[in-house]
Amino acid sequence: MAHNLLTEPLIRFETSDGLERGSLPEVYAALMADRVESFPALRAHQEPAWHMFLAQLGAIACHREGISEPPADAGAWQKIICRLTRE
Repeated sequence: MAHNLLTEPLIRFETSDGLERGSLPEVYAALMADRVESFPALRAHQEPAWHMFLAQLGAIACHREGISEPPADAGAWQKIICRLTRE
């Protein structure tokens, strides 16, 4: 069974409102809104790699799109991440 990080709410994250699940674009939107407090499924040794993955993918997607400010909404994140795989 294949999963799609761009459309399925597979990533758990903690906010001040409690535990939430979201797709990768929804996680980026929550990060941009400064709502994410933690990723409870991560072990301590996984946190640096997860941070680097999110930072690098976000920076590459924004750079490739030619935008200087990261998008605030999940729909825009989904579009710019998707465009990384289409040439």
